[in-house]
Amino acid sequence: LNRGKGGDVLTKEELGEPVLDILLEPGDVLYVPTGFPHTTDTTTTAAPEGADSVSDTSVHLTMGLDTHVWGLTLAHLRWSLLQKSGKDFRMPNIHDDPARFWKSLESLPIGFLGGDSWIQHLQQDPTTLTSSPYREELMAKLKDLMIVLEPDRWNNDGESMPSDQEFQDVIDYMILQHLRTLLVTQETMFQNIQPKEPETLIKAFQGSKAQEKAMEDFGKFSNSEALRNVFAQRRKYQEERLRSVSNNDE
Repeated sequence: LNRGKGGDVLTKEELGEPVLDILLEPGDVLYVPTGFPHTTDTTTTAAPEGADSVSDTSVHLTMGLDTHVWGLTLAHLRWSLLQKSGKDFRMPNIHDDPARFWKSLESLPIGFLGGDSWIQHLQQDPTTLTSSPYREELMAKLKDLMIVLEPDRWNNDGESMPSDQEFQDVIDYMILQHLRTLLVTQETMFQNIQPKEPETLIKAFQGSKAQEKAMEDFGKFSNSEALRNVFAQRRKYQEERLRSVSNNDE
C-alpha cells in the first residue's frame, strides 16, 4: 500500500498496459480501489483559432476514506469476528499470494459498492439490518473470504466457524455503529471549511479525536485490549499536545 508514496516511484514498465485510460469531463467521478496503482495528469483544450492562449485550466481533486486505516475491510471484519468469538485471529502468510492478499483487503461493500441490497437497506430502515438481504450477502462474502484464506481450517473435518449470530452481531456493529460514526465524523470535518480560519483547524483536531475514539471503541467491541489501548494512547497524546500549545499561548 506504500508503493508510489514517500519518494517511491512506480515505473511504466512495472505498471504495464493500463486497464483504463480515460478522460474525465467536468462533474465526472472515478472510483479507484485501495492499492490500485494509478497516475493522473491534466489536459488543456486548444483555444479558438487566432487566440494566443489555451482555455480553462484543468484541475482534479482526490478524496478518500482509508478503509485499511479505519477498519473498513473484510480483513478487519474477519479479525473482529474471530477475536470476539475467542478464536485464533492471526492471518495466514499470504504475502506471496496476491489474489488472496488483495481479497482480504477488499473494502466493505458500502455505498455504490453495495449494489441493490445496500440501496434496499437504506430505503427500508438504515438503523437496522434485521431480515436484511444486505447482511446476508455480507455474511456470505465474509465466509467465502475465510474459506479462501484458510481452506483446511474450515473444511468439514476442521474447526467450526463462529455461529451465524456471531457473524450478525459483528456485521451489525461494523455497519450501524462503526461505519456510521466514521462517516458522520468525516462529513463534519470537511463541510464548510475555510483553510485559513482557526475554526477549521479546531474541527480537524476534533474530528481526528473522534476517529481515534471510533477505533478505540472498535477494539473494545472486538475484545482487543491491545487495539483499544493503542488508540486511547493516541487520543491522550493529542489532548496533551493541545494543552501544551494552549499553555504556551497564554
